[in-house]
Parts: sequence; C-alpha cells; structure tokens
Amino acid sequence: MYICGMDKEIIEEKVQFLLHFCKAYQDYGHEIVEADNFESVKFFLAGLCNRALALNMGFIDLTTSKFENYLAAIPLIRLMLDNAMTGYAFFMAGDTFEERLKLITHIRNGKEIRQFRLANKNTLMEKYIINEMNHEIQGIRPLYKKASSYIHYSGNLINASAQKKGSKMWMHVNNLAGIYTDEERLEFWQDMIGANLYMSLIITKWDDYIRETIIPFIERAIEANRETIERLLKEMNNQ
Repeated sequence: MYICGMDKEIIEEKVQFLLHFCKAYQDYGHEIVEADNFESVKFFLAGLCNRALALNMGFIDLTTSKFENYLAAIPLIRLMLDNAMTGYAFFMAGDTFEERLKLITHIRNGKEIRQFRLANKNTLMEKYIINEMNHEIQGIRPLYKKASSYIHYSGNLINASAQKKGSKMWMHVNNLAGIYTDEERLEFWQDMIGANLYMSLIITKWDDYIRETIIPFIERAIEANRETIERLLKEMNNQ
C-alpha cells in the first residue's frame, strides 16, 4: 500500500474501517447464499453485498496507489449510496412480501428501478427514494447531494480536473497528487465511511425483515400447502 502526503497512520485507520465493512458484507453475503429458500431475495441481497465489497476495494486501490487517484475514486461514494438506496427501495415497493418481490423480478428482468411504478402512481426515482429514506435515516440526503457533485462534471469536480500552473494548463499524466488538499482527501474518506454506515443500516433493516417477515411467510406457505408438499415429496421418493 502506497500512502503519500497525509499522515500515514490516519489513512491506514480509514482503510481498516472500510475493510471492516467489507468483512461484514462478506459474512452477511455468505449467510444469505447458504440459507435455504427465498432464492429471489438471495439474488438481490448477494448482489448488493458483492457490489459494496467491490466499491470499497476500488476506493482503497485507487486512493492508496502511487497515483493517489482520488479523482476516479470519489464517484464511488455516490455509487455506495446508490447501493443503499436500491436496498431501501425494496421496502417502498409495497406493503406485502408479494408486492416487494415484484420489484426484485422487475430488476432481474433487466429493467431499471426508476421504471417501477408504485400503487400511489409514483415511480422509484432517485430523488423520491432518497427523500423517503431521509425520513427514517436522517443525514443521508445531504451526503447524497454532496456525493452527486463527485459524479457530474461541474463545480468542484471540473475545477479539480482542469488545473493550471501559473497561466498554463497542465495534464496530470502520472502525478495526481496535489489535486486535492489533505483536508479534502480526509473528507472523502469520511464520506465513504459514512456511505458504508448507511449501507450497513440497510443490511440491518433487511436482516430484521428476513427474520420477522420472510421466514414466517415461508412457514405459513408451507403449512397452507402441507398436503401438496407431502404428496410431491412422496412422489419424488417413489421415482
């Protein structure tokens, strides 16, 4: 790991924070994949965990390489928030488990979340999701707004991308250090850690939902169809 400029111990501490989140996503993902039943939910959650892992590792690789490529790394903060928003969208899709599964089917069919229409006629557009999230998870909307500025080529991003030395423009080539100050770079790390905290809250919300709602739903479905299930099992055993 190559760390230049800023206090090495501070950055290493931030890296360990992100690696801690990575371990949590990996452990939770393994539990989901190895669990019985609810295949559609496993597909959805395992994908969110894998994406969160990849975004964190990408952020670490880019910022701790010898190029200190924060310019490419900071859009990943916004993508991590997008991950959390996608996980939260499941709870907005409807009041019943069946209605919410329709969103997962919608996504698995290659359609965009923003095309999914709710019973109240709204669609799951980004701003609608983030406004609803902010009622429950206060503070996420300001970070969403801030992180969105890391994606669009305007404001601070264009000022950092197109720099001058004296009266002449210059190209970064192999030297990206110095585009952002130490204070700005530390703030990026804090923002990425913050995005992970929000993502972990969504994982916790999912975990509670699985234990309290999905498993009882499956148990009720099994009980309601016990005779049919027993008959099918008997037929399979007799084959």
